[in-house]
Amino acid sequence: NKFDEAEKLMEKVNQKMPNSVWSLNGLGVVHLNQGKYDLAIKELELAFEKAKNLTEADYRMAYPGNDPKFAKDRIEDIKSGIAFNLALAYEKSGNLTKALEWYNVTKGLIENRTNVLVAEGINKESLVAKINQIYAKNENK
Repeated sequence: NKFDEAEKLMEKVNQKMPNSVWSLNGLGVVHLNQGKYDLAIKELELAFEKAKNLTEADYRMAYPGNDPKFAKDRIEDIKSGIAFNLALAYEKSGNLTKALEWYNVTKGLIENRTNVLVAEGINKESLVAKINQIYAKNENK
């Protein structure tokens, strides 16, 4: 299966770049897609903590060909993408309270921005709809 192959590859990347935001997020996404939610959450939470300290110099080193004037926005995209991945992982694990918390973190990170690259199809409106859907699920428990 492709996710098993991706897991092996991302584990190698994480060995070469231990605890990097990018390798932790990648590994977390693989584990999310494999249904290994506890592992995904652990990796994604660590990635988010590390992303809080990303600098523009870190971004330029990771993406040397990209225009440095967009570094600040792209760092925010990285944070919001990881927060969104965490929300999905918590939702799929059945922890709707934590899912809502992370959906709201994601919403807060993109709320006042115009040039946002969270994930294809994710915008403020769809995020608010998703949050409302989870609130409704939570109320029906």
